[in-house]
Amino acid sequence: MLSFYNILEKYLLFFKKACLNIDSSLCGRESITLNGLPVKLENVTSSLESREIQDEFEILKENIRNSDESKKYELISCFADFLQKKTSYKFDVARVIGFFIDPQKIPGNILESFSVEAIHFTATADLQSFFKEEINQALEKSIEDEDNNDKELIFEKFKEAQVFVANLFNYSLHTGLFKKLENVGLGDDILCILEILKKDQHHISLGELNQLKQNLDIANYVFDSRKKDLFSDSLNLELLKSSYEDYRLNVKKSIILHAFSLEKEDGLAVGLIRCEANFVCSSNLANNICGDFKSIAANILENINNKVENNDQSSTLYFYNRLQERQNKESCNKLTFDES
Repeated sequence: MLSFYNILEKYLLFFKKACLNIDSSLCGRESITLNGLPVKLENVTSSLESREIQDEFEILKENIRNSDESKKYELISCFADFLQKKTSYKFDVARVIGFFIDPQKIPGNILESFSVEAIHFTATADLQSFFKEEINQALEKSIEDEDNNDKELIFEKFKEAQVFVANLFNYSLHTGLFKKLENVGLGDDILCILEILKKDQHHISLGELNQLKQNLDIANYVFDSRKKDLFSDSLNLELLKSSYEDYRLNVKKSIILHAFSLEKEDGLAVGLIRCEANFVCSSNLANNICGDFKSIAANILENINNKVENNDQSSTLYFYNRLQERQNKESCNKLTFDES
């Protein structure tokens, strides 16, 4: 059975792709047509930006929130006729409004509403196509056993993924951030896409994303270059490999979280040292390798900072001392606050 994360991972990729190809998404959805043919975004943008249309759309949303189902259909039908009269294009308003289960979630801009619905539709269609084999297998099971509900469970998870992303997505903000991710080569990185969706205000710069890409590349290089020697000394290779991959993933998460954090000072060093401490414990490293362990966290940080600390203490000790100094400082600040 497909897990929710398997489905969400693919949905995020398809969703980002649909965002960056909005013309294709809108045309494929065919919610805006002229003489039965889909219309490109550029052909309707100027028409839908009129103040009169936007005002009427606001009135429609307000009326929908305060009406029963039968009245909603009449309101939507009247608005669709109004749009066609004003623009000559036919708009499937009912389909788009119906997508937003909560009327409060309908975007303020009418074109944005059509775009968001088309993006989700395209992403869901691609998702179903990708998991076609799993869906067919679930269908066969339901035919053989009418009590089997694997197919329903799969589509429930599809819907959960759609709702999860819809609740986070801000069209005007996130579409631009997706473009930046694509430009720096991180467009298919699930963790980066998720972190961007969690941001409802913070605009990370292209330069910061370029630095993030460099830092992730450095971390991958260090992990790849260190594992051969580390694994050759292992007494419990299976445990070490598992812990090492967890360590790599946690370091990646830490680097990404630091890039999107508004408070940068010492954050990355602290995060990487904590990841390394967890790795040392989970792998039982003290009893699992024959030789000495040289800090991977320090190695990554030295490469990121493009310098090596030249002093008598080891790199590992240096960074652990920095962490200890920070924790002592925080404790002093807390004590001062408590005493005041």
